[in-house]
Amino acid sequence: NGNDWCPNVEGGAIAADASFWNNDEQRSEGVTSTIINSTFVNNRAYASGEEGIHAYGGAMILWGRYDDESGGADSRHILFNNIIYGNSADGPNQPGEYEQNITIHTDHRVIHSDHNLIQFLDNYKGSQNWAGPNDFEADPGFRDPENGDFSLHRFSNSIERGTLEFEGFTAPTEDITGKQRPVPPESPPDVGAYEQGVGFQITFTPEEGTVDPGATLEVQLEAKGWDGTALEDGSSVEWKVSPDSSYVTVESGEATTTGGIAKATVKAANDAPSGFQFRVRALLTGNIPVESPSFFVGQKVEAPPPAPANLRIIPDGWTQDNNFAIEWDSPEWVYDIEGAWLRYDNEEPFFVPIPNVNKLEGGQAPFNGEFTVKVWLQDVFQQSDEANSAEVVARWDNTPPEDFELLNPQDGSWIGIEDQPSPGDAGNIVFSWQHNTDNASGIALFKLIIVDYNWVDYGVWEINPYPRGADPDVHDFQLGNWTSNSLPETEFVWFVETIDSAGNVNKSDERIFNVDLMPPNLSHSPVTIANLGESVTIGASADDSRSGLMYLELFYRVGGEDQLQGPYDLLSGNHTISGADVTTEGLSYFIEAAD
Repeated sequence: NGNDWCPNVEGGAIAADASFWNNDEQRSEGVTSTIINSTFVNNRAYASGEEGIHAYGGAMILWGRYDDESGGADSRHILFNNIIYGNSADGPNQPGEYEQNITIHTDHRVIHSDHNLIQFLDNYKGSQNWAGPNDFEADPGFRDPENGDFSLHRFSNSIERGTLEFEGFTAPTEDITGKQRPVPPESPPDVGAYEQGVGFQITFTPEEGTVDPGATLEVQLEAKGWDGTALEDGSSVEWKVSPDSSYVTVESGEATTTGGIAKATVKAANDAPSGFQFRVRALLTGNIPVESPSFFVGQKVEAPPPAPANLRIIPDGWTQDNNFAIEWDSPEWVYDIEGAWLRYDNEEPFFVPIPNVNKLEGGQAPFNGEFTVKVWLQDVFQQSDEANSAEVVARWDNTPPEDFELLNPQDGSWIGIEDQPSPGDAGNIVFSWQHNTDNASGIALFKLIIVDYNWVDYGVWEINPYPRGADPDVHDFQLGNWTSNSLPETEFVWFVETIDSAGNVNKSDERIFNVDLMPPNLSHSPVTIANLGESVTIGASADDSRSGLMYLELFYRVGGEDQLQGPYDLLSGNHTISGADVTTEGLSYFIEAAD
């Protein structure tokens, strides 16, 4: 509509307006909306087309009523125990990366939020300031989001981060699958739609033990509700051994429960290696996987996996893109790998479930800087040891270098023929600018760019920032050290680009300088005869249509003397030489004009 931008696209998963019109044309009345234990992930508000269209509210749009003075009920949006992550609002002005989950069209005081996992949490602090004290930002720890499984793995940051009650509302007692929550009952609930855990009290007996090669081991499973009630008789049970190998197999197993109990017998092969670790797994009622403690063949041997071999990070070196991949060569290990632990510098480590995969993608540094990333592996028996780690360095910097000033040539200045470089002479043309600092990666390069008045490049010089001259805060570039070509007579624009090691660029202001290679036009009628002892008047005129006239001066020498008299200004008028200087030896003079 002629403004800088106007048409907006608002979208995402939900829109909630906590107000209604109660037969009153002057104002609306507020009501309450609740959003509890829900998961919002990978939603998108998308705007395509012309520049200027903005997109908002990748996950949700909230409207409401708030009025300090006119009375009536105010709106209330109650948000707790939610996961709001990976949502985006994309438009021509924010391509692909607009960091927004929630847009509110009301006073922030109607939003009551706590115990939510919110990506880009800092966007909802500051001026909006509706984020609650227990809202937090972390990787949710979904089990397999790439394939649509948004349940929580056992090391998820979402576990037990919720609350049972907030602002007079209670959290649901079942999750999205119907599982009782929280698990266990005395714990805080998990945030999001899924409660991690099986929802039963599961007991395996024996709790530990060994079995000799060629021998069998009987394992009993007992399943009860949290109130102590046994799992319904006839509930189906499917048995298997983990890891799936020929060393230990299920010899027999009861297919249903009686009184909440079912038994299975496993057998160790004659060639099963001593120390081989295994667990008995059962699938209850067709959809609830449970697992026994570890058992061993022959003797108990616990050991973590070796360190990742040939650990490498992509990209290697400084980058503007906070999106790292870490790869390694899988070490030889008898058991399947469940995932990897990562630690940035001295931050708390976090677990990423990547079964039998030797690559982590989508890694992000917490802020601009250089970080040592330690990686160590965990097998399916939760065996891991940070001592068996390997390290790489992540380097992220998406902030341009600091601003800086150009010093010389100054704006509007002139350069003459005597300043020009020539073969064997560097001349006097020096470009200088302030040295500036950088956020994280350090200054890698300066580019001095000179263009003519048509913005045609005359020259681009890449300059290493080190070493600098006597003044560490100033960079001096003497043109004649880089080229013996003289600058043509025209107007030039010059500027400098500072480039850091991650490729971020900061461009200086632009300055203009001019080159004038022609001397002024000088007009003078020579005086060749004078009368002895009589004064002589000398006059001249000069002009310069390019850089302008700087001075017009007279110099003379009395005949027979070495000393030069002058200069005498002729711009303001003629100069009269005293008759005392007019001798039988005569006198000589010259006139100099400079632009």
